[in-house]
Amino acid sequence: KVAQLASKASELINYSRCFEPENILIDDQFIGDGYGVPSELGKKAIELVAGSEGILLDPTYTGKAMAGYLDYIKQHNFNECQEVLFIHTGGEPAFFSGQGEWLNF
Repeated sequence: KVAQLASKASELINYSRCFEPENILIDDQFIGDGYGVPSELGKKAIELVAGSEGILLDPTYTGKAMAGYLDYIKQHNFNECQEVLFIHTGGEPAFFSGQGEWLNF
């Protein structure tokens, strides 16, 4: 299902790549204590990206995903020949519902 969704999403950005299931890696080690529960790694990623790029990430999805992305970079899991795309899926309303009150920026 993820490969199908990724293929359809690539069409929306005029990339038109056909993903196969073997192209998809699902790594759930950055979920923390669960869905909707902010994690310390997610918090650090949110603060880093907000402070350096001015981009707000949410504590439920994109903050934790960015924590994983940054860890993959730190661990050299990408090489210079790979194309890597981080898609920011939104989530800013979390900041206005009180979920972002624990951030320090």
